[in-house]
Amino acid sequence: MNKNLCEYILINSETEENNAGFNYQYMSLDMLFRFFRFSVITGGEPPQTVLVPKFSLAEGTYEHDIDIELSCTTENAVIYYTTDGTEPDKTSAIYVLPISISGHNTAKIIKAFAVKDGMTDSAVVSAVYTIDNPQSNINTWSKVIDRSCGISGLFETRDNFYISGGAESNNIYLIKFNNDGGILWERTFDGETEDRDKLVILKADLNDTGKGIWNKAANHEGDWDYANPYFITNCQDDSIIMAGKINFSKPNIDQDIYILKFDADGNHLWSRLFIGSGSEDVAWMIRETSDNGYIIGALTNSPEIKVGNGYDNLIIKLDGDGNLVWTKVYGINGGVNFTYDIGEDNDGNYVIAACDVMNRKPNIFKLDLSGNFLWNKILAHDYPCYAIHGVLRTTDNGGFVLTGKTRESFQEDYDIILYLLDSQCNIERKRIFNNDDRDDEGRIAQSFDGGYIVAAQTVDQDSTPRDYDIWFMKLDEFGRLNQ
Repeated sequence: MNKNLCEYILINSETEENNAGFNYQYMSLDMLFRFFRFSVITGGEPPQTVLVPKFSLAEGTYEHDIDIELSCTTENAVIYYTTDGTEPDKTSAIYVLPISISGHNTAKIIKAFAVKDGMTDSAVVSAVYTIDNPQSNINTWSKVIDRSCGISGLFETRDNFYISGGAESNNIYLIKFNNDGGILWERTFDGETEDRDKLVILKADLNDTGKGIWNKAANHEGDWDYANPYFITNCQDDSIIMAGKINFSKPNIDQDIYILKFDADGNHLWSRLFIGSGSEDVAWMIRETSDNGYIIGALTNSPEIKVGNGYDNLIIKLDGDGNLVWTKVYGINGGVNFTYDIGEDNDGNYVIAACDVMNRKPNIFKLDLSGNFLWNKILAHDYPCYAIHGVLRTTDNGGFVLTGKTRESFQEDYDIILYLLDSQCNIERKRIFNNDDRDDEGRIAQSFDGGYIVAAQTVDQDSTPRDYDIWFMKLDEFGRLNQ
């Protein structure tokens, strides 16, 4: 067959008899092209359809006033729209200017289609927008303090002011400020001791001057190198409880969990040591519970108790005298599971804020009074969450608030992330705060006016040596920083 010829099937439709058979003929490619071109011209081209309009913002809930722009890729098309959910037609409003949506608890359903002479009208598209922008009377502010201090704690004082601070080199730094961010006093205390086998504990007057009332060194009997207190808090009777780790110099024994209790004058009452067979058994935090006992959040890799191949969450319950009540281990197999804080819900159950730092997922799980597992939830986030270091607090509505740090990629600096959760730990609101520098994990406390105070360390990555600062933020009850 000639390569310039194309076989085609001609169906003769003039009679039924001819329709029963096919007549095979040949047509040149040039004739075939002209045949089809002729058929298109004589048959007429169907009219094209106008492309659907596009919305400038994705539909959803916004916490601020928004302006929606409509556009159409079809040149010179006219867009008709409605904002009350009714179907638009050519008597509806013609789009000229952005559609503004504002107010509190405002919702609009925008429907639109586009037309152009000589073309088929586009399909109708719609989007629903809600403004959830509740009003607040709480004053918010942001302040950076030039101190190279890691944040170890943040709490409200009995006179409705705030104390924060932590370790600064070998010293202890404390700062007290009011609800408007005004600094009342700053104090630095010498934390060095010639004897490495002692822990230095400081009590300061937090009301007026911040002067040191006493400092004492606590020791522990036995062959050990040093102890690191990771968490210290005061109890309802003004006593002091401390949790951390202790390192022994004995072979095959490394970091173990160490708990110390002191009276209001710093006198040692009791201590508890939990020794595991792994290289790391560390208590990250301790809380006094409503039954006047204590609950400890720890990390363990001791093979006889861990449930996975990595590091697991170890939860320890003590009574008021430091006696062991129960221990529970939870974890994600192969992960590094840190317990960062523990709170109680309205039923007395324990809500644990944890994070699998290998998979970068914040995890909330709940235990009953006996430590039995009830449920857990992974907090959804667009980017990896590297830690939940913030303090977990019960809010007035029975929910929880916690902070952590996140970043879009390894090339990006850290940002502070804040979650507001309901009583079932569902995310109600989520905030990201960026100070244009690397912002590490923060601490959070609920203020007396219903808002929140956040304290975090921030660092200028471009400075040599690196310039560390403390970043304080006062947020409203919805976690907003309205400056």
